[in-house]
Amino acid sequence: MDSLLPSCPGVRDSTPVNWTEIESLPAVTSEDLALVEAEIARHLGGEGGRCGWLRSREYMRLRLSALYYPHLCVSEPLHVYCQALRVSLLNGAVTLCRRDLSEGCYLATLEEYLALDAVEPEPPCVGPRRRRAPPGLGKRARDDQY
Repeated sequence: MDSLLPSCPGVRDSTPVNWTEIESLPAVTSEDLALVEAEIARHLGGEGGRCGWLRSREYMRLRLSALYYPHLCVSEPLHVYCQALRVSLLNGAVTLCRRDLSEGCYLATLEEYLALDAVEPEPPCVGPRRRRAPPGLGKRARDDQY
Protein backbone atom coordinates (compact mmCIF):
# COMPACT_ATOMS: atom_id res chain seq x y z
CA MET A 1 0.00 0.00 0.00
CA ASP A 2 2.95 2.33 0.43
CA SER A 3 3.61 2.34 -3.31
CA LEU A 4 0.50 4.45 -3.92
CA LEU A 5 1.57 7.35 -1.74
CA PRO A 6 4.21 8.97 -3.99
CA SER A 7 1.62 9.66 -6.70
CA CYS A 8 0.37 12.75 -4.85
CA PRO A 9 2.33 15.97 -4.34
CA GLY A 10 2.91 16.77 -0.71
CA VAL A 11 2.95 13.18 0.50
CA ARG A 12 6.70 12.55 0.31
CA ASP A 13 7.98 16.05 0.83
CA SER A 14 7.25 18.28 3.79
CA THR A 15 4.67 20.38 1.94
CA PRO A 16 1.33 20.08 3.76
CA VAL A 17 -1.70 19.39 1.60
CA ASN A 18 -5.14 20.31 2.88
CA TRP A 19 -8.04 18.10 1.76
CA THR A 20 -11.72 18.98 1.81
CA GLU A 21 -14.09 16.04 2.14
CA ILE A 22 -16.67 15.98 -0.61
CA GLU A 23 -18.57 12.79 -0.06
CA SER A 24 -18.46 9.48 1.80
CA LEU A 25 -20.11 6.47 0.17
CA PRO A 26 -20.43 2.81 1.14
CA ALA A 27 -18.15 0.48 -0.82
CA VAL A 28 -19.06 -3.10 0.01
CA THR A 29 -20.76 -4.43 -3.12
CA SER A 30 -20.14 -3.91 -6.81
CA GLU A 31 -23.31 -1.79 -6.97
CA ASP A 32 -21.87 0.49 -4.28
CA LEU A 33 -18.65 0.82 -6.25
CA ALA A 34 -20.62 1.63 -9.43
CA LEU A 35 -22.08 4.63 -7.57
CA VAL A 36 -18.60 5.57 -6.33
CA GLU A 37 -17.22 5.38 -9.89
CA ALA A 38 -20.06 7.54 -11.21
CA GLU A 39 -19.27 10.13 -8.55
CA ILE A 40 -15.54 10.03 -9.38
CA ALA A 41 -16.28 10.44 -13.10
CA ARG A 42 -18.51 13.40 -12.29
CA HIS A 43 -15.77 15.10 -10.28
CA LEU A 44 -13.05 14.38 -12.84
CA GLY A 45 -15.21 15.42 -15.77
CA GLY A 46 -15.47 12.05 -17.50
CA GLU A 47 -17.59 11.79 -20.63
CA GLY A 48 -20.76 9.73 -20.44
CA GLY A 49 -20.29 8.98 -16.76
CA ARG A 50 -17.00 7.17 -17.40
CA CYS A 51 -13.41 8.13 -16.72
CA GLY A 52 -10.19 6.58 -17.96
CA TRP A 53 -8.60 6.81 -14.52
CA LEU A 54 -11.07 4.19 -13.27
CA ARG A 55 -9.10 1.62 -15.28
CA SER A 56 -5.78 2.59 -13.70
CA ARG A 57 -3.81 0.13 -11.60
CA GLU A 58 -4.15 2.30 -8.48
CA TYR A 59 -7.93 2.49 -8.66
CA MET A 60 -8.28 -1.21 -9.54
CA ARG A 61 -6.24 -2.01 -6.44
CA LEU A 62 -8.63 0.05 -4.33
CA ARG A 63 -11.65 -1.61 -5.97
CA LEU A 64 -10.32 -5.13 -5.43
CA SER A 65 -9.43 -4.28 -1.83
CA ALA A 66 -12.95 -3.01 -1.20
CA LEU A 67 -14.63 -6.08 -2.72
CA TYR A 68 -12.35 -8.95 -1.78
CA TYR A 69 -9.93 -7.80 0.92
CA PRO A 70 -11.83 -5.39 3.19
CA HIS A 71 -9.83 -6.55 6.23
CA LEU A 72 -6.73 -4.82 4.79
CA CYS A 73 -8.34 -1.38 5.17
CA VAL A 74 -9.82 -1.59 8.66
CA SER A 75 -7.27 0.34 10.69
CA GLU A 76 -5.32 2.24 8.02
CA PRO A 77 -6.94 3.85 4.97
CA LEU A 78 -5.88 3.13 1.42
CA HIS A 79 -5.49 6.36 -0.57
CA VAL A 80 -5.32 6.78 -4.34
CA TYR A 81 -4.94 10.10 -6.14
CA CYS A 82 -5.93 11.57 -9.47
CA GLN A 83 -5.31 15.23 -10.22
CA ALA A 84 -6.74 17.10 -7.22
CA LEU A 85 -8.97 14.23 -6.07
CA ARG A 86 -8.15 11.77 -3.29
CA VAL A 87 -10.12 8.55 -2.97
CA SER A 88 -9.77 6.80 0.40
CA LEU A 89 -11.01 3.38 1.47
CA LEU A 90 -11.52 2.70 5.17
CA ASN A 91 -13.91 0.28 6.92
CA GLY A 92 -16.03 -0.44 3.85
CA ALA A 93 -16.55 3.21 2.93
CA VAL A 94 -14.97 5.35 0.24
CA THR A 95 -14.32 9.01 0.96
CA LEU A 96 -13.78 11.50 -1.86
CA CYS A 97 -11.71 14.55 -0.99
CA ARG A 98 -10.64 17.56 -3.06
CA ARG A 99 -7.29 19.25 -2.57
CA ASP A 100 -7.63 22.76 -1.20
CA LEU A 101 -6.19 24.89 -3.98
CA SER A 102 -6.16 28.11 -2.00
CA GLU A 103 -2.97 27.17 -0.14
CA GLY A 104 0.21 26.28 -1.96
CA CYS A 105 -1.40 27.06 -5.26
CA TYR A 106 0.88 26.76 -8.26
CA LEU A 107 -1.36 28.87 -10.47
CA ALA A 108 -0.26 32.45 -10.97
CA THR A 109 -2.42 35.30 -9.82
CA LEU A 110 -3.69 37.95 -12.22
CA GLU A 111 -1.02 40.40 -11.00
CA GLU A 112 1.71 37.86 -11.80
CA TYR A 113 0.35 37.39 -15.31
CA LEU A 114 0.25 41.18 -15.83
CA ALA A 115 3.86 41.46 -14.62
CA LEU A 116 4.91 38.76 -17.08
CA ASP A 117 3.12 40.54 -19.92
CA ALA A 118 4.79 43.85 -19.03
CA VAL A 119 8.26 42.46 -19.64
CA GLU A 120 9.30 43.32 -23.18
CA PRO A 121 10.36 40.34 -25.22
CA GLU A 122 13.88 40.22 -26.58
CA PRO A 123 14.24 41.26 -30.21
CA PRO A 124 14.48 38.37 -32.62
CA CYS A 125 17.94 37.20 -33.48
CA VAL A 126 19.04 38.62 -36.82
CA GLY A 127 21.88 37.41 -38.97
CA PRO A 128 24.98 39.45 -39.81
CA ARG A 129 24.30 42.79 -41.47
CA ARG A 130 25.73 43.94 -44.75
CA ARG A 131 28.49 46.46 -44.72
CA ARG A 132 27.25 50.03 -45.00
CA ALA A 133 28.69 52.69 -47.24
CA PRO A 134 30.62 55.47 -45.57
CA PRO A 135 28.54 58.56 -44.84
CA GLY A 136 28.30 61.08 -47.64
CA LEU A 137 28.48 58.60 -50.44
CA GLY A 138 25.36 58.10 -52.46
CA LYS A 139 24.35 54.98 -54.26
CA ARG A 140 26.02 56.00 -57.53
CA ALA A 141 29.29 56.83 -55.76
CA ARG A 142 29.26 53.53 -53.96
CA ASP A 143 28.71 51.66 -57.20
CA ASP A 144 31.69 53.46 -58.78
CA GLN A 145 33.87 52.72 -55.76
CA TYR A 146 33.41 48.97 -55.88
